[in-house]
Amino acid sequence: MIGLCGSSLKELLVLRGKREENMRNSIVDRLLVAMPTATDYELYIFCMREANSACEYFKPQDTRLSQQGVEVMQVVSRCVRAELLTCTTS
Repeated sequence: MIGLCGSSLKELLVLRGKREENMRNSIVDRLLVAMPTATDYELYIFCMREANSACEYFKPQDTRLSQQGVEVMQVVSRCVRAELLTCTTS
């Protein structure tokens, strides 16, 4: 997993969400106005903290990972943990 992290983590954090029109709701609209420069990852995390649902619009997607049955957020979580462990043991 560490080989996948590092610069790849930066790439994952800027992936676009599904952004399908039928997923829009008042929470999505409010966040798009309030945080116009945020990445979809940042909007997804903020949305989950605030609303705890209705956030699929922002959930980062990657076809390569999806084809392997892996979600982007799983990889992000593992990479962040790996980086934190590396920082604390260095």
